[in-house]
Amino acid sequence: MTDDLVGRGLPMFLPAGYTVWQELENYIKEKERARGYLHVMTPCIGTVNLYKTSGHWDHYRENMFPAMEMEGESYVLRPMNCPHHMMIYANRPHSYRDLPMRIGEIAHDFRYESSGTLKGIERGRHFCQNDAHLFCTPEQIKSEVANVCDLIFEVYKDFNITDYRCVLSLRDPADKKKYHDDDAMWNHAEQALREVLTELGIARLRKDAGLRRGRDRKAGGSRCPCCAGRRQPEDRLQDPRGTAGGPCAVYAGSGCQGSRGRQHLGA
Repeated sequence: MTDDLVGRGLPMFLPAGYTVWQELENYIKEKERARGYLHVMTPCIGTVNLYKTSGHWDHYRENMFPAMEMEGESYVLRPMNCPHHMMIYANRPHSYRDLPMRIGEIAHDFRYESSGTLKGIERGRHFCQNDAHLFCTPEQIKSEVANVCDLIFEVYKDFNITDYRCVLSLRDPADKKKYHDDDAMWNHAEQALREVLTELGIARLRKDAGLRRGRDRKAGGSRCPCCAGRRQPEDRLQDPRGTAGGPCAVYAGSGCQGSRGRQHLGA
């Protein structure tokens, strides 16, 4: 339910709905634990300096709630979880032997969506996402992406989701402001994505060069998972083998460094 007294775009789950929520959360956490995910819990706010350090403040501030001042520090409701997860990873030194490291969280986030775009739990100002950041060596990218795809396809099969598409979303190489300026890193990551999708039998259907960034979310012009920038849709893909038993409305892009895939539960 929603109520304007609580706030527009701030849905609340009643007992029956939250029972379904809990079942879904238990279901996906069990699957992730079986695949080596380490679940964490992080706060729903952070300092403005945290988001300046991560780069989100410069690139995504217009979609964040205004900062709150307290005892000489500025805090903001988090719109994504990437900075918190990066801090968890940086909490101690890591050897290459520790990798891959898969950090997962059922996380609550807040984004300042304009009132005209709000739509129930489909699009709100508070939402919850089943988020994950996978830390790995360059040589492990393909196996980690394959693992994420297998998990997503397994979930779709369990829920008998069969009407689907896959979209490989890539950066805009001409946009040096919204994207980290390291073409070699991006090219390596994006090529790894292409290769693993081909190896999984997810065939390329057509080049989708006609879409402009941000013009059509449903057509693939979506923001990257951490929303530090926007990704440029390149290829529409499908699963000809039916291994998913269903669709992949997944944007398997390398939208943020360290983020190798995520699956969404609820809003």
